[in-house]
Amino acid sequence: MKKTIRYLGGKKINLGSADDLKVEKFYVENGFEPYELVAKNANHEEFERVKISDYMIGKKVQEELRLKHNPDEVIFIFEKQIEK
Repeated sequence: MKKTIRYLGGKKINLGSADDLKVEKFYVENGFEPYELVAKNANHEEFERVKISDYMIGKKVQEELRLKHNPDEVIFIFEKQIEK
């Protein structure tokens, strides 16, 4: 994936994770930085997007969004800079 992104002139990867602790930890352990949370329903309609500064703060905000909206999922949006 990195080769393709570099070939196309991209400088970073942005992606949404599954609402699953193991998936979130995989991305964190592999150098992805969380920058946003998205709460949405089963039809993928968004209730709210919230900017975050790091994973631990994001986990707290994730629970707040669950209580506030009762969504089907609250996912992290991650990014990773691509080295040349």
